[in-house]
Amino acid sequence: MLAHRSSYSASRSTIVDSESTNQLDQTWTSKIWANTSELSVAIVEKRPRQTVSLCLFIWSLVCFSIVALALGLGLGLGYRQYQTTNRSAPSNYSDNYGVPEDLDFVLSDRLINKTELELDTDFVITREPRVREYVFNTTQANAAPDGFPKPMVLVNEQSPGPLIEANTGDIIRVHVYNLMVNQSTTIHWHGINQRRTPWMDGVAGVSQCAIPPLQNFTYEFRVLDQRGTFWWHAHASVQYSDGAYGAIIIHDPDEMVPKTDDEKIVFVSDVYHTYGSTVRLAIIIPDLHVLSRTLS
Repeated sequence: MLAHRSSYSASRSTIVDSESTNQLDQTWTSKIWANTSELSVAIVEKRPRQTVSLCLFIWSLVCFSIVALALGLGLGLGYRQYQTTNRSAPSNYSDNYGVPEDLDFVLSDRLINKTELELDTDFVITREPRVREYVFNTTQANAAPDGFPKPMVLVNEQSPGPLIEANTGDIIRVHVYNLMVNQSTTIHWHGINQRRTPWMDGVAGVSQCAIPPLQNFTYEFRVLDQRGTFWWHAHASVQYSDGAYGAIIIHDPDEMVPKTDDEKIVFVSDVYHTYGSTVRLAIIIPDLHVLSRTLS
């Protein structure tokens, strides 16, 4: 009885379901037709898909090709410039750059003045102004600051050159003797304000004429309202890259700086394994090696 009853109820529910399904089908059919008419309107009003035009694509490709070509050309020229400036130094500086052949060789112990770089000078800081007098003998010599021998421009056979040490308010007087036989020179006091003495700034062709070979010139200026660490260097051609530079220390008794256990001077500089004029001409004239062969 239970099984029959269950089967009857199941068939009955199936009949009911089929009837409700027919009703739902009719209902959804009417809705579908309604929606279909609306859908056709929607399809008509739909915007077309946006695509990249062929003309724009071609122009983009052309621009990309131009940029790639420019980058490749720039990298190629840069590599060529690098190869040119790193070419081996000429064996005869005398013929190419007028450097005397019989130059003395300055050993490293004499080339570097450790006493001055370590500020072991027993300098007295005072408010009494005075004249600080120095003598600079500018010469050419062979030396090896990093173990590689090359011609250098030295001051008092040092590189870095002599230390200038003074107090605020002092007068600095420097007698420069150009002992080079075929090069002019000047000395620029980097960072020092040349108040009322602009002609002592030491820029060749701007504030003064260069000091001719085997001639001398005296710089004299007062340090006013300045203190700290500065430097001086040759300001003719690229002589400072060949070693003509040094430190300037200006003390101030009223300077509010805590005392330290020790102070030292540290110079950070490029040391080229060739004469400075060689590097300068290689940059100005990339095909210098071709020009040298043509002239010779």
